[in-house]
Amino acid sequence: MKSLHKICFSLRAYLISFPVIIAIFVSFAETENNWIIWPVGGGLFLIGFAIRIWSQQHLHYRMKIRKHMTTTGPYAIIRNPIYVGNVLMATGAVVTSELVWFAPCVFAWGFLIYGFAVKYEEAYLIEKFGAEYADYAAKTPGWFPNGKSNSELQLVNSFFFKVMLKEAHCVLMLVPFVLKETMS
Repeated sequence: MKSLHKICFSLRAYLISFPVIIAIFVSFAETENNWIIWPVGGGLFLIGFAIRIWSQQHLHYRMKIRKHMTTTGPYAIIRNPIYVGNVLMATGAVVTSELVWFAPCVFAWGFLIYGFAVKYEEAYLIEKFGAEYADYAAKTPGWFPNGKSNSELQLVNSFFFKVMLKEAHCVLMLVPFVLKETMS
């Protein structure tokens, strides 16, 4: 089972993309109501993107600065905000593909893949940060906020614009669905 966790961790970006790629090519039972599809799908995508931007400002992933254990911003609320953001982005993208029936599958798939990945990742973080991470993990829920946070949430910090540039590629996830819509 440990090897499955490691595989899911190593391939998490590809695995979360799998149902999104399927949605590009499938047109079975599409919901043809753009007044619902684009606001709901786009809204989910933008919420996920905003969570991802907020998270990256605190995590500093893809930035050439010293990394440390992150417990601020969204990490003060949940341990896996980037994964939550990614699941919402993927689910929103699939909704914009008009495959509303497929959205719950993508949502569940995302949490399944990231659930396995987190098992591996958290074992690594406990090894790297020891009691500090174990204490943080005991106090902070993994996926869904419990309403308890004593930390400053800092929605925007000095890394905001750098992170926006580094994460702008995520918006490209919607391009195939815009093309799919205009070509059908």
